[in-house]
Amino acid sequence: MPGLRNRATWAPLLLKSSRITSCANGCSLGITAHLAYANTESEPVEGVFVYPLGERELVVGFEALVSGRLLSVELQSRGKLDDCCLDCCPGSAFNNQSGHGKEWTCCGGNSLDIQCSNGHLLLDEDLERTTFIIGTGLIAPMEMVSVVISTTLELPTLENGAIHLIYPTVLTPIVRARMQPTKSENGGRSEETNATKCFGGVSGKQEKLLEVNEQCAHALFSSPATNLAPYELNFQLLVRGACLLAGLESPTHALRADADPSAQSASATYITLAEDHPYDRHLEIILHLSEPHSPLVILERGRLTFSQYEQQISGRRDFIRCVRKEAEPEKKLEFMRKRYHKDVLSNPVLMLNFCPDLLSEPLELQQACRELLFLIDRGANVTQHTINKIKEGMLVAIKSLPHGTMLNVVGFGSSVKPLFASSKPCTDVSTNISHYN
Repeated sequence: MPGLRNRATWAPLLLKSSRITSCANGCSLGITAHLAYANTESEPVEGVFVYPLGERELVVGFEALVSGRLLSVELQSRGKLDDCCLDCCPGSAFNNQSGHGKEWTCCGGNSLDIQCSNGHLLLDEDLERTTFIIGTGLIAPMEMVSVVISTTLELPTLENGAIHLIYPTVLTPIVRARMQPTKSENGGRSEETNATKCFGGVSGKQEKLLEVNEQCAHALFSSPATNLAPYELNFQLLVRGACLLAGLESPTHALRADADPSAQSASATYITLAEDHPYDRHLEIILHLSEPHSPLVILERGRLTFSQYEQQISGRRDFIRCVRKEAEPEKKLEFMRKRYHKDVLSNPVLMLNFCPDLLSEPLELQQACRELLFLIDRGANVTQHTINKIKEGMLVAIKSLPHGTMLNVVGFGSSVKPLFASSKPCTDVSTNISHYN
C-alpha cells in the first residue's frame, strides 16, 4: 500500500485530498499531484512516502511541506549509499552471505525492520529500481502534510491505436469501507467499521498494525493504495497532440470533455470527471485519436533558447580551456555535441510516436517475433570472393535464428539493391540467398 506511511509501523496515514493535474502529449503523460495527508494519531510519527514506479515512469519532482519545513529531493550516487550501508549494517540484505546478524526474509528484512543503523532503508534490487521512497521527517499529532510529486511516463497503445492511461493508485486510493461486504453478502451481519469492536475483538488501530505486520516489504510497497475514509478528489487532464482527438472513454468513470473557448483549433482538450469519484476503483482513460496509425512528431521545447544555451556553454571553464587549446570551429562543435546529452532539459527534443496497423498486414508479419536486415557493401573494391564468404557466414547465422524471424538482405554501393521488396521469413531468405549477387 503506497502513499505516506508511519515508518515505525508502516501503517498508512490518512489521505484528505488529492488534486491531479496531468497533460497527455502524444504517447507521453506528465502528472503533477498535490496530496494532503493527516496524522490522526495522538503522538508524533516519522513519515515515509512510498511511490511505486510504473513501467517507463520517472519521478521528475518532489516536495513535501511538514511543520513549516519544505522538503525536496536530490539524487545521490548509489555507490555511496551502498558503501554506507555495508559499513554500518554488515548483517543487512546487502551482505547477508556473511551469516552475521538477523535472519533476513525474502525482502531483505526481518519483519518490519528494513533499515540500517544509520536510518537508511534497505531495499532489494527489484524494489530499489521500481520504488521512489523518501522520508519526510517527524509529523506532529493531528498535523497536515502536503506532498507535491511530478512524474512523466510513456503511455501504452492498444491494438487499434488508442492510448491507454492508467493513473497511479497512490493518487486515487480505494476507500476500505467501500470494500467491506454488504449485509446480504455477510449473512445479514452489520457492515459497521467502527474503531472499537465487542467480544474481545481488536481495535481499528490494532487491526491495522496486525495487517501491516503480516506483509513483507514487496507487498507493502507494491500493493494497491487504500484509504480509511473518503477524500476530496480534483482531476484534470489536458490532451494535446499533433492530431485531433476522435473520442474518449473510461471503463471506470464518467468523463466530461471541454475545449478552451479562446482556442483557434481543437488541438487541446480538457477532460474532467463528470460525476463524483466513487472511491471503489482507480482511474483509467482511453483516448481515441483521429489518425491513430500515422506517425506523429512532437517538439518539446527546452528550458533555454539556443542563444541562451550558447552563452551558458561559453561561460564554462572546460569550454574555455578547450577553446584555448583548439581554436578550430569543429572542436567547439564537438564539445557542444558531447554536452548535449547532459543538458537535454535545456535543449529542444523531437519525439516520434508511431503505432503501426499490424492487423492489416499479412499473417506472416503479424506472427513475426523480430526483423533483421543484413547490409552488404557491394562497392567496386569488394571482390566476388569476399561476397561469397559473406553469404556463407550469413547462411550460418540465419540457420541459428528462432522461428518467426523476418529477414532481408540489402546491398549498397553505386546503387541500393534489396533481395526482397519487403522482409520475408528466414526460411525463404536461406533458400534465395545463394542467388544473391
